Amino acid sequence: MTADPNETLPWQTPIAVDDLEPSVHRVREDGSLDTDTWRKTIVAPPKGEAVFYVRLGPGASSPRHWHPSDTVYIVRRGELVIPGE
Repeated sequence: MTADPNETLPWQTPIAVDDLEPSVHRVREDGSLDTDTWRKTIVAPPKGEAVFYVRLGPGASSPRHWHPSDTVYIVRRGELVIPGE
């Protein structure tokens, strides 16, 4: 089953995360699409909670930002460095 980012899934619905299509791709400064860096929306209930599966390509970085709630990072491969944490 895949997840619609605009709908709440029924309680305890199994999802094949690797089968989900990326919902957001990063755009490089030259305007080209970075297919190595993307986000898959797994759950986005109307009350604002969300679960995202994010892939950062080799050497990718993100500008400093914050999240309005707790964040859990699960690194499947490679290394994740978060300055200040």
